[in-house]
Amino acid sequence: MALLFPKYYFRYRFAIDNWNDELLNLSQQYWKKRKFKCEQTDLTQIKGKRGGLWGNFTSFDMKKMLCDLSVKVDANNFVDCQLEIDSIGQSFTEWNIMDFELELIFFQNALLGIKKPEYMHEYIKYRKNANIFWSFSLGLLGSRLSTNLKEKLTILTEEVVMIKKLRRRHLQT
Repeated sequence: MALLFPKYYFRYRFAIDNWNDELLNLSQQYWKKRKFKCEQTDLTQIKGKRGGLWGNFTSFDMKKMLCDLSVKVDANNFVDCQLEIDSIGQSFTEWNIMDFELELIFFQNALLGIKKPEYMHEYIKYRKNANIFWSFSLGLLGSRLSTNLKEKLTILTEEVVMIKKLRRRHLQT
């Protein structure tokens, strides 16, 4: 029997004026706050992992899902960030996808010293309500962003590239 579980890849690339040790430390702090266990391979690269299978099957907190992180800075000071999310045991909604996209955008903002927009409080409130609706309706309600909120957030996340790749898992019966 073969089951399909998609992997989601979120990639975001942005320029930074001058990559240095301070920005490297700030990067590691940001990702550690996001529950990643990071390792620095050199001055221009960070790799990290977070989550576990238990989190994939039991949590609404995206920070508990299986996820790999890669941050690389090239010679031209372009920062390339990638999240690879294993979706086994999860049903992805617009909210889940937006969570990962925003995580990359706010990484750039943290490096540049830009504060989160005021309407993020609204996002968090609606996100919690959506989780409740999704749970009690067995996934029938609460999976979509409101049109108003989606418009605001799409402006922020329009440069994030998401790729969904299907992969096969073979289970022996």
